[in-house]
Amino acid sequence: MPKSTPASSSSTKGSRRGAMRLLREHPMVLALCGLCVATTGLMMVLAVSLPRRLDQLGIHDTFVAALYGTVLTSGAASLVGLTYAKLTARLGYAALMRIAAGA
Repeated sequence: MPKSTPASSSSTKGSRRGAMRLLREHPMVLALCGLCVATTGLMMVLAVSLPRRLDQLGIHDTFVAALYGTVLTSGAASLVGLTYAKLTARLGYAALMRIAAGA
């Protein structure tokens, strides 16, 4: 969070412009919010389309379809968690963010 002095609670004009001022002074906040929305959208696409694709492949059991989704998500999160420290040390935060956005 940016270091700034807190706005006065009696000033309504300053509190209305707080978010706009934050975005104007720190445009990276908007980029990070956009990345979060895009990530959530992609995760929803996976959650909706994976069971349909499994049904097309002949896997009709809903439990097995849910298990596939859980195992794939947990596996990917585990791999990222196990390699994050090494990747950050080797590539740096900026390169890792570009790779994540590209993926």
